[in-house]
Amino acid sequence: TSGGLATALNVGMMLEGVALFNSRGITSIAHSQEDIDLTVNAFAKTLALMQAESILP
Repeated sequence: TSGGLATALNVGMMLEGVALFNSRGITSIAHSQEDIDLTVNAFAKTLALMQAESILP
């Protein structure tokens, strides 16, 4: 379900140190390039984990 996907994405991102849904995923001038890189890498790792767990095709 879409709720299950959102939960899996949120948990995966939190495990990588990114509170995506707590802040609505908004990027601002306050974020450094390091913050952006961390978020992009966390997203990639989370998607890979979700695929490995057959949550995503």
